[in-house]
Amino acid sequence: MTGFPNRIVTVEIDLAALADNVRLVRERIGPDVRFYAVGKGDAYGTGLERAAPVMLEAGADGLAMSDPADVAAMRARGLRQPMLLYPGTPPSMAGDVVATGAIVTLHDDPSLDAFAAAGSSVEAFVKVDCGFGRLGFPEADWSRTFERVRRAGSLRLRGIYTHLAFTEDPAAVLAQMERFRRAADLAAANGFHDLELMVASSRVVLGYEDLHLNAVNPGRLLYGILERPWTDKIQPAPVIRRISTFVIQVKDLAAGSHPGYMPEPLSAARRIAIVPAGFANGFPRIANSAPVLVHGRLARVLGMRSTEHMMIDVSDVPDVAPGDEVVLLGPQGDQNITLDMLDEAGTVPLIELLPRLARSSRRLYLPDRAAPGRHRPSRHAPATA
Repeated sequence: MTGFPNRIVTVEIDLAALADNVRLVRERIGPDVRFYAVGKGDAYGTGLERAAPVMLEAGADGLAMSDPADVAAMRARGLRQPMLLYPGTPPSMAGDVVATGAIVTLHDDPSLDAFAAAGSSVEAFVKVDCGFGRLGFPEADWSRTFERVRRAGSLRLRGIYTHLAFTEDPAAVLAQMERFRRAADLAAANGFHDLELMVASSRVVLGYEDLHLNAVNPGRLLYGILERPWTDKIQPAPVIRRISTFVIQVKDLAAGSHPGYMPEPLSAARRIAIVPAGFANGFPRIANSAPVLVHGRLARVLGMRSTEHMMIDVSDVPDVAPGDEVVLLGPQGDQNITLDMLDEAGTVPLIELLPRLARSSRRLYLPDRAAPGRHRPSRHAPATA
């Protein structure tokens, strides 16, 4: 039997918008800064296999990921640019990780030991913890760590990076940068010079031009997944352009009805439409009257979403019938559900919501509107790992 989509929800992905956002970052950081485009989480749900070549062609120098299987897949596609692997594997996998040609991350003693023993020439970054508290060597270990890397003949130190916390607070960022500079000084004292120094994730790229240093690794900015107040600084194009599904039933409910998981009965008669998408498709269960579009008119989710269904109130939308399209993000007719509208109605931040929706839906890639040769390249010579 044929003719069924592989998913009930369709997500439309604009790879030309992704390329535009990469160019936007390249213009912001200039040609001399190494640019690792973050592709973790299957490129934030947009599909790494399709997104990676676009980002590299548009001006990124390399990629940054957490899953070595992604590095292996990109190598199998013939991509030879530098690929930084964030911490995400146990020491026992060090040999397999090195075989992918990834630039590995040394974030603690076990990872350093494992990668030092995994090959004769292993390119690596050291990750230092400057206050985020999640991954990286603590400050008390920095001097000893760089000494150990120097003595390990198999490790080739390419750079140092950290992830800054509290990026909305300039004083907190300054304090963390003072720590990071101490780490760089300790590396230099151990003979490591001309390293790539990287602290700039998306928000740092936007808010702290002096912290671009000589390498950056933005993620959400490339995919247009920004909330206020960051969208006041820049307006990246949304890469996830549209999310849609369809109606499977329309019915009338009398006042006093208690549909689904609503905590209170209906105060008036309503006409509802049932949509085959729920929290199993990545939507949050609590809907907060999230907006949708039907026939180009605004409607609202009614009550909470269930596993594979949600109810929408179409009392003010005439002639709704099974099969009609329902838009949960993006345009329909003259109306548009924007990312800001989705964010304001949501209980889950966009950085979490959009990737999980895209990964669990049918991905439809829009025709490529990017003209060749429009990218602004870096001044780094093409590098292979």
